[in-house]
Amino acid sequence: MIAGKGLRRRVLVASTAITLVILGALFLLLMQERSSRREVLALNSEVQTQLVSQVAQAHGIALIRHLADALTNDLYYFDLRSIGEQLAATLRQPPMTAALVFDSQGRVVHDGSHDISTYGSSLSLDLVKAALASDEVQVQRDDGVITAALRIRIGDEVLGGVLTRFGLDELNHTVASGNQRLSATLEHASRQRIGSLTLLLAFSTVLALASGWIIQRWIVRPIQRLATVAREIEAGQYGDYQLDSGRRDEIGELERVFERMSQRIAETHRSVARKAYQDKLTGLPNRRAFDEALAEHVARARAEGSRFALMFLDVDNLKQVNDTIGHDAGDRALIRFALLAERSLEQHSGGSAWLARIGGDEFAVLARDEPLPDKALAQAEALMQRIRASSDADHTALGASIGIAVYPTHATDASELLRCADHAMYRAKQLGKNQIQISACTPTP
Repeated sequence: MIAGKGLRRRVLVASTAITLVILGALFLLLMQERSSRREVLALNSEVQTQLVSQVAQAHGIALIRHLADALTNDLYYFDLRSIGEQLAATLRQPPMTAALVFDSQGRVVHDGSHDISTYGSSLSLDLVKAALASDEVQVQRDDGVITAALRIRIGDEVLGGVLTRFGLDELNHTVASGNQRLSATLEHASRQRIGSLTLLLAFSTVLALASGWIIQRWIVRPIQRLATVAREIEAGQYGDYQLDSGRRDEIGELERVFERMSQRIAETHRSVARKAYQDKLTGLPNRRAFDEALAEHVARARAEGSRFALMFLDVDNLKQVNDTIGHDAGDRALIRFALLAERSLEQHSGGSAWLARIGGDEFAVLARDEPLPDKALAQAEALMQRIRASSDADHTALGASIGIAVYPTHATDASELLRCADHAMYRAKQLGKNQIQISACTPTP
């Protein structure tokens, strides 16, 4: 009896010990699983929060830079209508809440509204003062709102600046909702794993490794990929990201939301970039595009030892058209002039001449056809003949004064070449307009 009791006691002790070992192992595995879940949730929350912040700030900086470039000419000529249209288009992009242009004194020029109710009001923000003193984008974050400001200048002249503001509430709400659903999914999966671990303790090591692989493969790795894409977008690399893995869980939903968001950012970037380099009225390249093209022509000609001509065109009597018939007629005249110039240059240069509208009634042509300046002179004469022979519904007679300068015959850098062509054009104006003059400049040693 004593031996039997001792055996039962040992069996009980052994059973208890085994039970305690099982419970202890289960408890340790449970603690490890909960710790892993907390780490995953913390990593997910941190990465998504950082992701939203980085993407939103990068989007805001890219948007305000391109918006400032697009508004430079409009602010210089104080074109309130064009400024208002661009600000209104910007405000229609969620989650933008404010977009306005201010002058060099920090006073509101346009707020994107129809009646410009804040016109002339002073912006007493330190952000605006800092922006007017720097070429860098000034960013301020406050209670889920990102405010960015950037000054606009031409040369050393500060014209003013642009300010944008957008909130992160919607994006943060999406992140929080995704975290809650992810937490519920992980909690449910945890309960299922605990039941399985109770019956399959012998395979606990394999199960733990499998769980770690699943978490790494299905949660951590997709989140890390999203973080990588966010860093690329922050660096200005707006690629066509294919992030949708086809999953139908919360991670898959997050991938699809982020893919759509990255596509909208890329589309906005491309749209603003196009507007920054295109003249709104004529569709021709604008002054910004011309400056870059002129610099490229100079660099190429210097490297190749070749030549090219710059033609500076000024539409004659456009002010008279605006004053007598109206600005709409003047705009139509500019559009017609641009079309006629394009067709003439295409016909007589074989498409090698490059035309841009560089401001107001001024156009410029870059031509490489040899011999120069004879070829450029022939192209200019053909252009003037086509313009003289044209007429429109407003009965406006167009004309142009044209100045021609050749690199490196008349100048050896971009700014000097443009100045020489400009002076030649003004000489044509002084001689009675509707004429062509070749520059008399000599290169500076």
